[in-house]
Amino acid sequence: MDWNANLLFEIEAGGCEEHGRVTRAYVSGYKRARIHNSELYPRERRCLVANVNGAIAPGEAIKRVVWRMETVTAVAMSSPSIEGREARVLVEACYRGEAFIQCEIQLGNGEVYPQTFRIRVLDGPFFGNENTSTGPQMLAIDA
Repeated sequence: MDWNANLLFEIEAGGCEEHGRVTRAYVSGYKRARIHNSELYPRERRCLVANVNGAIAPGEAIKRVVWRMETVTAVAMSSPSIEGREARVLVEACYRGEAFIQCEIQLGNGEVYPQTFRIRVLDGPFFGNENTSTGPQMLAIDA
């Protein structure tokens, strides 16, 4: 086995749908300090969406999206995708607490728009269902 060989790990781009506003952020070109707050219960799976329609020029497109989690404790991320002018990632609430996730949207013209999400995993009755592992800390996808 050649230990000096480069290793390539490919992540199959997933996709998810969010029909409401619970985990959908409308990125603002004006109020950049806005944090989108969501509350989930353990084992709940939802799609985080960063919609940039109101923040970028009509003809501009998303080139790359990087999702970063501050501390890997309360949620797990998977299946990043770019669908038109939206960046998406699937999250699963794992343990009670908070998670901050930043979606960094890079455009074809070189501009970068970060959108921060705060997910609070709620306390509630414990049914023995918090056995999900958290992580990863970062996911990236190119258009």
